[in-house]
Amino acid sequence: TVGIAGTATLYVAEQTGVAQGLMAFSRGVGMICGPLLMSKLLGKLIWSGESQYGFGSVLAFKALCVLLVPRLSHAWSLCLSFFGVGAAMAVLDTFNIMLVGRLLKARSGAELAKYDLCYGVGGMVAPYIAILVHRHSWDVLATVDLVMAFWVIRRRACIGKPTDWKQKIRNPEQGVATKNGSMDQVSQSVPPKVLRAGLTFAFISQIGSTSISAWGFAFTTKRFGFSEEWAALVPSSFYLASMLPRLVNTYLARHILASTLVHVSLIFIVLGSMSVFAASVMLTGDVDQRHGYIFMFLGIWLMGTGYANHYSMLLVSMTQHGELSSQQSGMFGSSVCFGITVGLWLAGLIDLAHVELGIATLLTAIWTAHIREFPFCGTLKKNGASRESP
Repeated sequence: TVGIAGTATLYVAEQTGVAQGLMAFSRGVGMICGPLLMSKLLGKLIWSGESQYGFGSVLAFKALCVLLVPRLSHAWSLCLSFFGVGAAMAVLDTFNIMLVGRLLKARSGAELAKYDLCYGVGGMVAPYIAILVHRHSWDVLATVDLVMAFWVIRRRACIGKPTDWKQKIRNPEQGVATKNGSMDQVSQSVPPKVLRAGLTFAFISQIGSTSISAWGFAFTTKRFGFSEEWAALVPSSFYLASMLPRLVNTYLARHILASTLVHVSLIFIVLGSMSVFAASVMLTGDVDQRHGYIFMFLGIWLMGTGYANHYSMLLVSMTQHGELSSQQSGMFGSSVCFGITVGLWLAGLIDLAHVELGIATLLTAIWTAHIREFPFCGTLKKNGASRESP
């Protein structure tokens, strides 16, 4: 959805005259508000075992909003539809992390790494699908959503709730049922200090990764005069570089602390941001331009490797201290979406090389300041809990 919407919104802007930035902003606001407004309801659906009906309903709502986009022409109606698309996207994402976290707890690292991998593949393929089907992109996207919604709802209606869902979801030997039938009270919630650090880290990390993917092309063409072919390799290299670590982490997450993987990723991000900054100096100076190109793409590749699993490994690092409630999961989803929204415009105001260097510094400072909560060394027990090394 993200990749197709990013490309197909241009077609809508050309057809209606509504600014593409206004539609993107409306989608961003929806992504921020969706998890915050719907987190309690999602918790109740999961607690009652009706997550399939809930998931299918959100997919159907998203499909409706997507179908309306190419059929509207007024700015207010388009913004409202994009708000709905963004809200549904973020709610589905929050739904996923709540379910995986509830079922697998700290052992969810490998599954969330697979989720990251699938997301990355979709992000790489989506623009080409949008170009292939051109102005029918929105109809194709809505059709896929409707088919999935129908399949999920039909499966729930015909087969019923999953086997042993109460044991899996409510976990009576550890969990605590609430009067309002939600999953807000758990045996051990994430401490406030860990939650604040995690939300801040997620927000800043998403600014860094979104800035590269959204502004890498414009940064290299306008600032350094890259040809379109070379400039297109910047965001493509960033996404391609994230594929291998996401694949490797599906295995490593079963044996190594998630916080350790985040520490290692920060090394790649710091080196990558320094390389991009050095490249910007070389390409504007008297140094051989080839060296600038080498340092630019080396830095993009290093940062793509570093940012690859921040989303999933950060979540698992937080759940090593307890279980995220529905509201906390909604806050996490909104922090991520807020970071994405800021990343879409920040690099347009400040030089991308300076943005990435500043982001790398802030992320390292936050993670280092909370090294007791997110240790570099330790072992992973069979039940997924962490155990710091002496």
